[in-house]
Amino acid sequence: ENDLAINLIGDITKNRKNFNFSKETTKIIRIVLLGDAAVGKTSMIRRFFTNTFSNNMMMTISISDESKFLKIGDSFVTLKLWDTAGQERFKSLPKNLYQNADGILLLFDVTKQSTFEGITEWMENIKEKLGGVDKKSKRYPVVYLLGNKTDSEERTVSKEAAETKVKELEMEYYDISAKLNINIFEVIMRMTFEIFKKKVGDNETVSLSMNKKEKKSKC
Repeated sequence: ENDLAINLIGDITKNRKNFNFSKETTKIIRIVLLGDAAVGKTSMIRRFFTNTFSNNMMMTISISDESKFLKIGDSFVTLKLWDTAGQERFKSLPKNLYQNADGILLLFDVTKQSTFEGITEWMENIKEKLGGVDKKSKRYPVVYLLGNKTDSEERTVSKEAAETKVKELEMEYYDISAKLNINIFEVIMRMTFEIFKKKVGDNETVSLSMNKKEKKSKC
């Protein structure tokens, strides 16, 4: 499914002027990055958008967003990634940030146990800010848990511990490294595709998949 998501999504950001990004043809997908301070939210966004990394990243002190323009089948997608000020925790984050989110990437630092232990509190806050929206509802965002800094030899949170946690929370988990560019693109594309499926329905998604296979078979 990761391969399917990556193969079906085309990044047309650089030549978007050649396409008709009207309200009628464009879907907006909003993904919010949450987590404690210094877990790597800004580094993940920078890696995804500019394929760069800095060890001297400035701490985010406000909410900011970056956009990419994608083509999935005959549909156009404006993908917005929202960075948040983790040092303020979740108390001051506006409710509409959660309610407008199609997806949430919840990050922790695999070298800091405290950031992992805080995941439960983050999830409780997400549910509270969503105002009781049922998990099965289309209005409930797709949520992935991400363990960043897996390149470090000082890892204290094992992948097994993280996978046990996501079973309790009923979500998916991925090891990532913004520094070494491990799973950054793949995770975001998979979430984008999963959200897209929710928005357009499975029938169109199956059609997209079949068309892709047909094109490959003709090559």
